[in-house]
Amino acid sequence: MKYDKIIIALFFFVFGFALFSAAQQQGPLPQDTLARIGTTPITARDLIRRVELMPWPEKIRPSRMDSKKAQALYAMLAEKLLAAEARRMGVPDDTAMGRMRHGLENLLIRAELYKREVAGKAIPAEKEIRTALKRYTSELQVILYVLNSEEDAQVLLKRLRNIKKPDSLRAAVPAFLYRAMDTVVVNVGLSDTTVERVAYEIGSTRVSKPFSSSKFGWAVMYLLDRHPNPAAAKQNSADRYRSVEKILRSRMEKDLAEKYYYKILEPKFAQADSTVFNLLADSIVGLWKEDTVKYHAKNGYFVTAEMTDVLLDRLHPFLDKSFVDLDGGKLTLGEILEMLRYEYFVSPDLEGNRLKAQLNEEIKRLVGCEILSREGRKEYLQNSEAVQRDLRPWTDYWAARALFYQMRERISVADDDVMQHFMKYKEIFGSHYEVNVREILCASLPDISQAIDELQRGSSFSQVARQFSIRREWATNGGESGYFLVRQHPDIGFHALCADTGTLVGPLHLTEGYSVFKLIGKRRMKEAGADFDTLRQNIKAWLLTEQRKQVMDRFIADLARRQQVSINYSALKNVKITTIPMFTRRHIGFGGTMSAEPILMQQWDWIKEFQQPINIVP
Repeated sequence: MKYDKIIIALFFFVFGFALFSAAQQQGPLPQDTLARIGTTPITARDLIRRVELMPWPEKIRPSRMDSKKAQALYAMLAEKLLAAEARRMGVPDDTAMGRMRHGLENLLIRAELYKREVAGKAIPAEKEIRTALKRYTSELQVILYVLNSEEDAQVLLKRLRNIKKPDSLRAAVPAFLYRAMDTVVVNVGLSDTTVERVAYEIGSTRVSKPFSSSKFGWAVMYLLDRHPNPAAAKQNSADRYRSVEKILRSRMEKDLAEKYYYKILEPKFAQADSTVFNLLADSIVGLWKEDTVKYHAKNGYFVTAEMTDVLLDRLHPFLDKSFVDLDGGKLTLGEILEMLRYEYFVSPDLEGNRLKAQLNEEIKRLVGCEILSREGRKEYLQNSEAVQRDLRPWTDYWAARALFYQMRERISVADDDVMQHFMKYKEIFGSHYEVNVREILCASLPDISQAIDELQRGSSFSQVARQFSIRREWATNGGESGYFLVRQHPDIGFHALCADTGTLVGPLHLTEGYSVFKLIGKRRMKEAGADFDTLRQNIKAWLLTEQRKQVMDRFIADLARRQQVSINYSALKNVKITTIPMFTRRHIGFGGTMSAEPILMQQWDWIKEFQQPINIVP
């Protein structure tokens, strides 16, 4: 069967429902103000969430926590300062950033929708809790018989009531009396509430009454064993109450979520473009094949957020193409890819129709999520305090990074900067390399110009050196120096190390006058860790890093002065932060997973520049 016939129609009332738990509720965090940017505060809650929930360097060292807390606060200030400046400058203001914001906003809208329509309404009654508490102390092991009709259930019931010993069940109950049979452990919280209720009602006969379950149809249970619940045995009464309440709340959430999901999606219909679908499927397969080890886990091949970024780049010309047509407007390929960022799509198949069938189901589920987000937008949840509070750290993070990298790319290091560094540390770098040059040294520019003219007229370098060079110990040898340590004549030596053999270098302005030379040879000493070209590249890279850091530190410090940053060090000292290293993921109601908070950029040294007194030059 051709796959393009499968993807066209997406009927949402047949969706499988995947429920993810909402983010774990935290206790109230302190709201003390630690710093201000103008009148905008950064609170202890803001700092604790960014440091505790996500990786932060050396958090595991309690002895250094005070300095690490301060660094984290400086990094948060830098992020907010850069983000505000980025918005003022219109950086970034592009389609990709808008798509990222829209995708995350939709995710957070669904989280808020779940909280209001599901979690906020999943409150078990006190009577339910008391009933469940009585059941919670024990677990049941039963044999569940599935039957075709109530009449068949009554027939089996009579047979089971005559059985005195569980050991004789197999012989006493022939297979033709039931459709299916399985051994089931029943405890409080079973997804099938009917099975749970009927099982705990079983009396001394060991046989349940016939019942109809939405999952199994008609069934009868036989009690094999009743034993204490090991979890309950370890708890006091208050802990048992909390556990039971949590179990019932979770089950209610699942039930409410399913009902709400189907209520919103059942009347909907959507149609997908098979060409765009196959383009996406082929692109995913192509990326997997590039590195089958990197993108493969125990349960199959998976799509990561990193892969999503690669796909967004490779499929850039097609991102605005309509992928799915549905009520309320199209859904583009780019929007689907942004949604994939927060999912975990995995397939045991590298390619083929089974993979496409699985991807089709994933797309159907994502379109369902989009419909839920649109439902939330109808209620203006995008403007709610909760959505805006959770969205703000990410938009600040993206804007700050965009400006940071834009400025970073504009900073460069010239070859002259590298040469100045070598000259500054000539005794170190010049002790491990030797060069041999042929030089002409003159006392003045007119003299060196005359020497160069002679070379251009065809005179040999040796002849001109003997005639014009004032460095007589080399001139008598036709200008050849012989090998010397670079530190002995660093101006010539470092330029020679950077030159190609036979190339005319100069004129260079030296203490002794003006020099032109040609490189004859260069070599490194045994003590040298690397050849000079490698050393020069490493030094240039290091200088570039330092230059970028200095420019950014000065820039952020200037922003901090202009925006009147103030820091409350007394309040900061009182903030308690756990030293346990964590990377926290937030599970979103109705599906999706995201990092709990953005990881802070290590941008804190600007504070030294900020704390320096400003020099006012008259």
